[in-house]
Amino acid sequence: MAGEWRNRGGYGLKPGYESREIQLGESGVLFGPLNLACEPVDFSFKEAVFGDVEIRLDLVNSEVDALDRLAKEDAAFLGYERDSREPHAAPVFKYRVGRNVISIKSELSGDGVINLRLGGDWMDGQAFRFDPAVLGDLKVSTGVVKDGVWTLPAGVTLPVRATARIVVMAEPWRPAASEFEGSRRALVVEASEAMLPAGYRVEDYLAPLDNYGRSLLFEALGVDVADDGTIVVATRTSGIWRIVNGEWRQFAEGLLDRLGVLVGR
Repeated sequence: MAGEWRNRGGYGLKPGYESREIQLGESGVLFGPLNLACEPVDFSFKEAVFGDVEIRLDLVNSEVDALDRLAKEDAAFLGYERDSREPHAAPVFKYRVGRNVISIKSELSGDGVINLRLGGDWMDGQAFRFDPAVLGDLKVSTGVVKDGVWTLPAGVTLPVRATARIVVMAEPWRPAASEFEGSRRALVVEASEAMLPAGYRVEDYLAPLDNYGRSLLFEALGVDVADDGTIVVATRTSGIWRIVNGEWRQFAEGLLDRLGVLVGR
């Protein structure tokens, strides 16, 4: 995965062991809501694929204001939520399409069966486009499925469910089991040298390792000190850490580019 950042890491993704690319076709979606005109919600004018210069130029030179184009789509991504009490809980993604607030939860089993659960607050009928070549043998609890579109009428009882199957690798690679505990590690301090005024000294605090004993992309991007002296460090991709009693302790993970941290007082 070393080249996942197209604009900085080698311009493209380097597939891993037995990985395969999922072709989304002309629709560009695996499973997504359609608007009231049964057309895909299109925000490509503001969130173009990296390197798509034509869409960028069209937005810059368009005589239609960007806010008017956003209003015309009459849709929005509302974020996601996840039950942090469950270690393997799937996220629930939320959207607004017209007057409908839609929640979508998808769970994938090891044998390739996908379970979809759709809920939210719907005022109107709602349709979803999917790729039959990828989500094969789609079965739904209600509504009509035709030509890659699942249509649900207004007044449908929520939640509704669907199951499909996706081809998965027969023997996926997994790392060897590890008993290394990365969330709590002793702080290692090393002496260092720097041009400093009299009365000052400098030392290096070595970053912790992950659960397999490997180096982390730590890159501290924010530091704060709590009233009790606990040092809190926000990192680039390694979450948020605290230094407590000479020990690194992970406070949060799954975060990217935390540009600062502030301890509540």
